[in-house]
Amino acid sequence: MDSSRDFRDFEPKCDCSKHDIPSKQDDHREIQDNPNKQDIPNRQDIPKIQDIPKKQVDLPNAGNNPKVNKIPAVPVQTDPACAPEPKDNPNVNPLSKFYSVWYDPPTQVAKRDKVKIVIWTELWDNQRRKVLPKGKGAKCLSMPNCIFSGFRNEIEEADAVLFEVSNLQKNYNASVMPKFRHPRQHWVWYHTECPGFPSINFETYRSVFNWTITYRADSDSSGAWGSLHRTYQRLKVEGVDPNKDYTKGKRKLAVWFISKCNTQANRVAYATELVKHMHVDVFGRCGKTVCAKWNVTCMPDIITQYKFYLAFENMKCKEYLTEKFWRNALANDVIPVVLGANRSDYERLAPPHSYIHVDDFKSPKELANYLMLLDKDKDQYNAYFKWKTHPPKNIPLEEGQSADYDMKKLSNYPIGGGQPHQTASFVDLTPENGQHVLVTGGAGYVGSTLVPILLQEGYHVTVFDIFNFGVFPLLPVAGHPRLRLMEGSITDEVKLADAMADVDAIVHLAAIVGFPACAAHPEKAIKINKEGTENIVRLLKPHQRIVYSSTGSCYGAVEGICTEDTPISPLTLYGETKAAGEKAVMGAGGVALRLATVFGASPRLRLDLLVNDLTYKALSGHHFALYQASFRRTFLHIKDAAMAFAFVLRNYEKMSGQAYNVGSETMNLTKAELAKKIQEFIPECVITLSDEGEDKDKRDYEVSYAKLRSLGYNTTLTVDDGIRELVKVMPFLSDRELRTCSNV
Repeated sequence: MDSSRDFRDFEPKCDCSKHDIPSKQDDHREIQDNPNKQDIPNRQDIPKIQDIPKKQVDLPNAGNNPKVNKIPAVPVQTDPACAPEPKDNPNVNPLSKFYSVWYDPPTQVAKRDKVKIVIWTELWDNQRRKVLPKGKGAKCLSMPNCIFSGFRNEIEEADAVLFEVSNLQKNYNASVMPKFRHPRQHWVWYHTECPGFPSINFETYRSVFNWTITYRADSDSSGAWGSLHRTYQRLKVEGVDPNKDYTKGKRKLAVWFISKCNTQANRVAYATELVKHMHVDVFGRCGKTVCAKWNVTCMPDIITQYKFYLAFENMKCKEYLTEKFWRNALANDVIPVVLGANRSDYERLAPPHSYIHVDDFKSPKELANYLMLLDKDKDQYNAYFKWKTHPPKNIPLEEGQSADYDMKKLSNYPIGGGQPHQTASFVDLTPENGQHVLVTGGAGYVGSTLVPILLQEGYHVTVFDIFNFGVFPLLPVAGHPRLRLMEGSITDEVKLADAMADVDAIVHLAAIVGFPACAAHPEKAIKINKEGTENIVRLLKPHQRIVYSSTGSCYGAVEGICTEDTPISPLTLYGETKAAGEKAVMGAGGVALRLATVFGASPRLRLDLLVNDLTYKALSGHHFALYQASFRRTFLHIKDAAMAFAFVLRNYEKMSGQAYNVGSETMNLTKAELAKKIQEFIPECVITLSDEGEDKDKRDYEVSYAKLRSLGYNTTLTVDDGIRELVKVMPFLSDRELRTCSNV
């Protein structure tokens, strides 16, 4: 916002000194296959489709690769193209896609000579605290008609109440919020980050706020990180030499400051591929840390030695151009190479021909070649700075003003007056995260629980399913604007390719599940479980992630405690086909989740799973026979199973290429122990032991879940919770519903 804002890409404990700055640059011109000068494309000739390289490999090692200083140690996964944004609906609040709010229009009151703004939450930015002081009766010189207060007991006198979103609780909690919003008050939703940070449950804040300050231009007051207006105002003060050679003094090729190594935009994966073809120096928490967080001179001293700056945003959101672009690159006369918002946003908000967008290149290699060509061509390089002396016409005055201006606009607004927003009958409050996920088998037992979770977390979701058991499980989310349904089988490569064409990740659930179903339809099991999975892997683009639903049945008979290092030795066709699919997925760098036996209520209920099966028999017939009662099994609630897939999508880069057991050691139970739990809920049930029956997968072992738990995943629901909910709903199942409750 202001020039001192947010040096967030540095470790606060580190300081900058000359000996920390690299004094020698490896000759970045020693790259093989350097293109010729005549191969430099004209801007209009640069391709518009991003095609990331086809193979995922280990990161280059700075110790044995002379062309790479340091790159974040994460697995390779190239960056997906921006998902196309839905068109704005003129009949709803234009903020609906990200920062939608419902509220009752304030009553008209006269404009006041003085306006009091109470800051309800802490302001996370120390610099912001200086702009908006929190003392009693504090004033800001640029806003003489405003009085700011950090004292909550003055809310009765407040004309506006400011809430910094980073310090709001995830879910609305009345005990920590003001009790009442006076009709004359503006309650201000203030946030200048992407809506996915922090994670806020927007729906719980419905009707709370009636004013927004965000980085978006369509906020009530825009708090953008930079703007054309401010950029050209700065140039008027500094002056511009039209004959300046911007290559002078720049001995190095490309630099990147980065502090967050695991982000939704997958910028690390793209950079990892990029450095295979060109030299990039990496600083910050993910590289060589040399600058203190608030050191305002250290970072420019480093950046100005380079020709290109990787302005890779940590999230993909509409209009999200941060200090990486405006301050780190443009203000230091370095060409920004941008990844984040769609190119159309840069065309509208940034100076013309001032940046290089990764989406204009088919692959990181093609981008690297182009940057190295510009490095050798002074005229072509300097052409990227002509915008300084050729400003566009009609620069919007109010576009992207600083927070100082934002608050001025609020303080000058007739509090309680003006034209109210339209109140929408239905608006998606959940913030988009810019990612599109394909869920194969999304109408099934796991999928119908997972899809609403993904929508809640901000994903665009495509369900690809044959809908063998109907579409009813997805009816609760049928009206969601980010949900798409496609009918088709993973054995149909044409339809599958169409479904996979524009997605960033695939959650692969479609399968013939369970050894009885596979034994009943062996050819179908091989065609779907093995060959269908291989189809997905074959069609997988380099940037696409894949998470595979595997099973503990892959292990076969195991003695002792089973871990991910236990050899795979399936005993049934089901285990064999799932193990084959897992091998294909992990060979492509995907993640396999070996689920424990799942239980619990789902929109598409299954009664052929052990906990569900025995509970239904206990309820309907007050009796069941138990075979192999001493066999030890491990269990997982359906909601925790679904949450595991969402967890992988958020942490994919550090999990790729590996398999994980999913469950909890607390639910390692013998079948007899499980039966006793069911009997506690249904005392009238009689249980008899039987010698008839056999678990063909020989599942009789304890399982360790330490590997996944070490990454932060934990189950939340117990076997008791599952039995309790099943007992509640099962008595009301209709005959039609019962016919769809088995995979056999």
